[in-house]
Amino acid sequence: MVLVSLGEGWRTSPEELFELSGRLQNHIRETDLLGWYAHNQIAILLDTDEHGARECIGRIKSKEKTDTAGHALTFQLLSYSESASSFVESHRPRVPALFIDCDPRIASKSQLISKRLLDLCGSLIGILLLAPVMIAAALAVKLTSSGPIIFRQVRLGKDGKPFKFLKFRSMRADADQSLHRRHVKALMARDEKDEAMCERKAWFKIEADPRITPVGRFLRQTSIDELPQLFNVLRGDMSLVGPRPPIPYEVESYSAWHLRRILEVKPGITGFWQVEGRGAVTFDDMVRLDLQYARHWTVLTDIRILLKTVIVVLQQRGAA
Repeated sequence: MVLVSLGEGWRTSPEELFELSGRLQNHIRETDLLGWYAHNQIAILLDTDEHGARECIGRIKSKEKTDTAGHALTFQLLSYSESASSFVESHRPRVPALFIDCDPRIASKSQLISKRLLDLCGSLIGILLLAPVMIAAALAVKLTSSGPIIFRQVRLGKDGKPFKFLKFRSMRADADQSLHRRHVKALMARDEKDEAMCERKAWFKIEADPRITPVGRFLRQTSIDELPQLFNVLRGDMSLVGPRPPIPYEVESYSAWHLRRILEVKPGITGFWQVEGRGAVTFDDMVRLDLQYARHWTVLTDIRILLKTVIVVLQQRGAA
């Protein structure tokens, strides 16, 4: 963590503080978090080691020498760690005081209302138009394998709030879930022994998963298995567009900066990584795309992503 201290005679307005934080934001990455620390200090939590942090300080020093009042900026390097497992246990974010965020990207009430209206209209229209497809999928699941039609799973929504995530069941009812847990742990730990298996893919799907039924494989390839999530959107657990909601045991393996993907916006059915990278990007790349979306989303962006999602699904690109 880097502390940027303003001058002792620090006196500035909120507008000047936002201006300074915006300048500092230009010198860090999407995965780094900038926030308020004390009366005259800004903190930057960096996704890097000490060497990388010192390089960041040098980069900022070469561009920013004074605050808005002309006082010299000073820099201090501190170590910081955050336990993701403790976050999972409480299902609430453990965000320290320094993250009273001074990033000016705060969605207005009108933006949030517009996004919710898009979610309500989009999910209702989708349910009505796709009802025949969902009925056919439900019958196919019921007639070809024993067990429930709908697979319900606890996922974490915005701010770590748990909810029941809905999908058409694509696996055998007696499928061993520990296989996926081990796969995720190896993926997040970058285990060299399992590198050939998971290749650090963005989404935690296992190649040639033996637990998937023949009908389930078709549902996954066509993304039909995701359609029940329209009801999650209707209930307000999810949005049409946003980061994919993780399983609690996935979050146990997160680094601190990964947690931001479930702290900043509501999870969605589709998002940047589905239309830009699909299954061809790494997990870290997926998180970076999620953070980019959280910082820059608009209703028009959501509409463009939804339209591109239709094209990607029809092409069955990256589905598995």
